[in-house]
Amino acid sequence: TVSIDGDASSSSSQNVPMHSLRLSAIRELIETEQRYVDDLLIVTNQFIRPLNSARALNEQEIGQLFINWFDLIALNSNLLNALHAQVDYKEALPLTGSDVVMRAPRSASLSNI
Repeated sequence: TVSIDGDASSSSSQNVPMHSLRLSAIRELIETEQRYVDDLLIVTNQFIRPLNSARALNEQEIGQLFINWFDLIALNSNLLNALHAQVDYKEALPLTGSDVVMRAPRSASLSNI
């Protein structure tokens, strides 16, 4: 059986598949987050910067149209870095069954953006 936090409560032989499934889900989350950050940057490079350079819109109009765009890039980049750091750290540890718990470091909080 699996508890709410995802720790296996049965034998360690069941921990290996759980560990593998968890890492697979975390990797998928990282890949999805990377695509999202890449998409945010594409919009910045292909739309926001050209609109600003061509003076097609003034700063206020760009700010209204893309209200929190750069905050989203900063937040999601920090999240992506935190996910990478946690997965790299956890993959380096030996499997013990209940130690595969991902926690974001404090540096990924909103107050640091």
